[in-house]
Amino acid sequence: MRISSTKVRSDFEKLANSFLFHAAYNTDMAARIGLDPVFRAQAIQRVRRTQFDALEAPRKTYETDLVHHYLMGVAAEIPLLEYLAYYHIAEHYFVEVFNEDLVKQVRSSITDPSFSTRRDKDIQSIIRIVNKAQRQVKDEGGVNEQRSLKLVLDRFVNLDRLATDLDAYDASLVDYYAQSDAPFAGASKAAIRGADEEVARNAIAKRIYKVRNALVHAKEGELPKYAPFAHDDELAREIPLMRFAAEQIVIAQGRAL
Repeated sequence: MRISSTKVRSDFEKLANSFLFHAAYNTDMAARIGLDPVFRAQAIQRVRRTQFDALEAPRKTYETDLVHHYLMGVAAEIPLLEYLAYYHIAEHYFVEVFNEDLVKQVRSSITDPSFSTRRDKDIQSIIRIVNKAQRQVKDEGGVNEQRSLKLVLDRFVNLDRLATDLDAYDASLVDYYAQSDAPFAGASKAAIRGADEEVARNAIAKRIYKVRNALVHAKEGELPKYAPFAHDDELAREIPLMRFAAEQIVIAQGRAL
């Protein structure tokens, strides 16, 4: 069969990727475009929202890179890979939000009624803001990741929806994050409900970032330290927080068809 269209190939690929995200989001099953496009189901259907016969066509297109990371997370059978796949969705925007925050800080300073271009100390205060950001980038080999993660949560993630998604998946998780640390990562409690939103977002960002660091760094003698298999059950309880936040990021960046 040969089909011709005035649309370019990339348009069809974007539509196909949007359907793959839509299907994975609703069924917890991942597929890909290629020689082996069959749906891959998790061993346990953990986040199934829709039956196949009720699945509708997507009404948005989504960023291809984000969809690929999401599908990798859904298909992953190893908790470490699943967590990092969802984390990469947030990481995608770190540089963008960090730079926007720097612009916001500078703009706020120069538009403040107390600021004067005639005073050297006022100009120097702007230079200090920029130099501080540049030092962070140089010292850390990139933007401040924990700060950037918090900024991504600020922009894309609604805490009420996050709590609702967690409740639908496992009604004990919101309380678990609020009352329990993640010892293998040295990650502290994170209250999603009942706290000031700024405090909540900071706590969530810190917990997610600590877990991520525990997964990617394994220096001898450092504690806390993630041990594959030994800590998989603990890590499994951290995945829904990262996954549902990542889903909101993908959806927020979608464009209506």
